[in-house]
Amino acid sequence: MLQVSVYVTDLLDPDMPDLDVFLVDKFAELSALIEIELGEPTRRSPGYQPEIAWYLPHAAIVLAVGSRFIQIDVVNPTYQEWWDRQDDEDDDLDEFIEPEESVGDEVENGLHGGPLEWNDYISALAATLWLMPDDGRLELATANGIVRFALIDYHLSCEVVFNEISTATIVQDAQTIFSSNIWDASKNGGVMSWKYKLNWPSVFEKYELAAAEVVEIINKAYHVDQTSEIVVEAWNPTGDAPDISRLGAVEYFD
Repeated sequence: MLQVSVYVTDLLDPDMPDLDVFLVDKFAELSALIEIELGEPTRRSPGYQPEIAWYLPHAAIVLAVGSRFIQIDVVNPTYQEWWDRQDDEDDDLDEFIEPEESVGDEVENGLHGGPLEWNDYISALAATLWLMPDDGRLELATANGIVRFALIDYHLSCEVVFNEISTATIVQDAQTIFSSNIWDASKNGGVMSWKYKLNWPSVFEKYELAAAEVVEIINKAYHVDQTSEIVVEAWNPTGDAPDISRLGAVEYFD
């Protein structure tokens, strides 16, 4: 027998309210429970087809989330090794494929032909962060500062940086917004920044919290009036760039 797959959830209705949030939360909770029993995962695969796998002597246990379900696969170790080799060969082939030309890295309009409302931008940013691929980078730039995200070694880091020309009032506005329990402040050469780190996977609420405070910083401390003023860039030095279409931007290749 090569593989047995079992649905952990029902096949959910695509119109179910907050379907994505439910799947994200259950995936994070289940991965934590399995890790208690089996220890540190052998493989983590963030991105559009999230998986976490434990390779045991007699079976590989793979927890995966789809668009409407969460499932656990119990896989023959030899079969799993074969699949891993196919993935490695596909990655090697990708290195010889010329990247597409950049088609734009600036947000001219929102996703539906106009700037997104700020509350919609929070939801879009939270979803974008959850779907970040391994080694993905995301940058939101404004005239008064930059917000940088990176998913490295299965930790999502966020850094909010103010330009040297930013006034003391702008920085003070930021200090009143950040939650002291999740952000660490630092100053380097006159440039003020705050940093926040989140383990992957985590429940969706944590992505929303980071997104909400970042958006509030951009709106109220960076003094950006519309989301269409934000310059969005995304890249990945080792693989696929994050999808930034939810933010009203077009994905491009560095």
